[in-house]
Amino acid sequence: MASDSSNGKSARSYGAFHSGAKAASLFDAAFSKPIVKRAPKVDLAPTESSSLPEVTVAQSPRQVFSPPVSLPESTSDNGMEDNMDEDDEETPQPSTQGSMSSQGSLTRNMSHATISRESPKKRDANDQYDFDDSDESPPIPPKKSRIEEEERKIGSQKKNKPVYRHKWNAVDYEEEEREETKEEKRNSVNTVSQPVVSSRRGVPIYAREAQGRVRNVKEPHQMLESGEHDDFKDDLKYMLTSLKGDSSTNIKCLSATSLARKCVNPQFRHLIRSEKEVTSLFHSLLDSPCDESFALSASSVIYLICRDSVSITVDTTSARIFAQLLKLERPTNMNGTVEKQYKMIWEIFSSYLEKMESTGRKISFELNEDELSPSSLILEALVFVLTNSRDPDLKNDLLTLGILQWVVAKVDRLVEDLESVSIEKAERLLIPLERCFRVLEICTMYHKKNQAFLIAHRSSAIIAASNRLISLVHTRVSHPSSPHPLRKSLLRSLTLMARVLTNLSYDNELCSTKLGQMPGFLSSCISSFTLLAPKYLPNDTQAFDLTLLMSSLVVNLVEKCNGNRRKIVEARIKVFNKGEEEEETALTCLTKLFVYHEEAAREADTGIDKELVIEEPDHNPSDDDDEGGSDDDSNGVKNDGRLDRGKMGEMNEGEMMDALKGVLSKASSHMEDSMIASHLALLIGCVLQQNEDHLRLVRSVLPDESLSLMVEQLQRYLDFLRLAGVSASQSRSMERIIEFLERVDA
Repeated sequence: MASDSSNGKSARSYGAFHSGAKAASLFDAAFSKPIVKRAPKVDLAPTESSSLPEVTVAQSPRQVFSPPVSLPESTSDNGMEDNMDEDDEETPQPSTQGSMSSQGSLTRNMSHATISRESPKKRDANDQYDFDDSDESPPIPPKKSRIEEEERKIGSQKKNKPVYRHKWNAVDYEEEEREETKEEKRNSVNTVSQPVVSSRRGVPIYAREAQGRVRNVKEPHQMLESGEHDDFKDDLKYMLTSLKGDSSTNIKCLSATSLARKCVNPQFRHLIRSEKEVTSLFHSLLDSPCDESFALSASSVIYLICRDSVSITVDTTSARIFAQLLKLERPTNMNGTVEKQYKMIWEIFSSYLEKMESTGRKISFELNEDELSPSSLILEALVFVLTNSRDPDLKNDLLTLGILQWVVAKVDRLVEDLESVSIEKAERLLIPLERCFRVLEICTMYHKKNQAFLIAHRSSAIIAASNRLISLVHTRVSHPSSPHPLRKSLLRSLTLMARVLTNLSYDNELCSTKLGQMPGFLSSCISSFTLLAPKYLPNDTQAFDLTLLMSSLVVNLVEKCNGNRRKIVEARIKVFNKGEEEEETALTCLTKLFVYHEEAAREADTGIDKELVIEEPDHNPSDDDDEGGSDDDSNGVKNDGRLDRGKMGEMNEGEMMDALKGVLSKASSHMEDSMIASHLALLIGCVLQQNEDHLRLVRSVLPDESLSLMVEQLQRYLDFLRLAGVSASQSRSMERIIEFLERVDA
């Protein structure tokens, strides 16, 4: 191949080749060694500006794509001899990236090129480094620069996110933690601040000892109670499902028996109340009156649930079940199944009594095996329900469902039986009689509708039965062959009867008139606390109850009925005085009894005043020897009821408690005397209304023939009632009596 002359050296731009010079261009691109330029310095500091990056104006395209070195051409025939300019004889330095490719160095140079506004003007077309726009051969695309990526990574460093790295170690040392913290602070001086991550090293699970602390650990008894609670809950749910479903009567009877056996446990009964399943349980026993065995089991369940001193809500449906079961007495001719059921229920009650006694709680269960029946159990349960509940709707249900009618008939039948039975049987008959009186007492308390019904029901059957009962009590108690327990039971029944009649006669003139028309009723009421109580109940709290209630009943009878007042004025009453029975007029014996209790109450007031004054003990032993210790009791209590302060310092704790009990007992008796004296004064004042001609008889018994003692006693009692919160309407009658006594005594 002939080479060109030196004068006519051909010039061509790099990358623009003719169609016939493609091999040479490829050879030049592979073996050219351009001058290596140093890469511009890059600022490694990350920019914190959020604005857009500044872009400099680029140079002309000629400058960008024209390398600063001419490409060598081969002038020899075999292509081994290079023809270069004299300026290009200098040997180029090796590339910083270690690449021998001219294309790679060119690409790197192009990547570092910048665009600037100070670029020179456009060169002429004859410039050997200028592009030929008419050339149709496509340029070789530049390769992706690695330096640009590194610059971008260095210039825009991202913030390192905090990463928790768990390290397993057996033991932690605080000193190592402090050293590591200091090293981390030194290493992070020039870095972005990172959140503090705890480097506390834990102990691997396999290396831990079995000494970890478990919180909220239950005690064994708590675990036992929790398990029992779950068992009780499951049993209750199962039994209620059996009782409410369409099961047969035998299955329901068996479920009720199992439920009664479970109710022996107090925790199980508490669960029933806490889960509010009492009403649901009562409703599930709606079919129980249809079968004798089922009725007995249901009655035992109701009794055990109502036995606790907790208020139980009894709705109309439950009260209807009570009314149906009350009418089921013990069958006279029992078959084998019913008899077996009665024995099983009695065993349940026996275990119930043993369990309650083992817990230290002695309960009163006065039924025996022969008296066990649905009627007796429901009557007992009804007493407990009414005692703990004051729901007026329940009192209405007792009337509308016929329970009050049944109770009145029961009282009439029991009183009739008492008149003919022996002493032994009489004591057993008094137990259901007391239960009936308690039901009537609660049903008539502040309930005008029930009061009016009982007064008019069956031509005042309850009033007639009460009159027969009080005559029977006087006869049986006064009989010499009557044992003391029977006398106490008879007088207790008389006290309960007085409660019922007091509720019926309160502010009711019709009831007072009917009771006064009963022959000998008023005289029997007064003689019950002038003869029976002091003679057969000496030093007994039951005597105070009988005296207070009977005097209150007589006050109600004479307050609005003048006919009853005249009967009392004309009546002669038996009195027990100093171990002998005497007969006196009613006003005389009432006034004497008032004087007796008023003096006892006045002594109590004087003793309290003396007790408030701190007296120095007498340390003169000669006086004690001379008096023989007659003024002081051996237990540290004086005869007047005051504590002996001289002996208080010498007493131990037990003797001091005995002395305090003695003082409290005397104070209680003195309070009772004050209450009885107030009621007697009120009764005398009511009787003297419209009977002022008998005022001289009363004055003759009183000290100084003055009514001032009655006025003072009534005034103190009125003040006490006002402090107790008694309404003005209830105390108005007492104020009227006080005004009457003050007027006649003036």
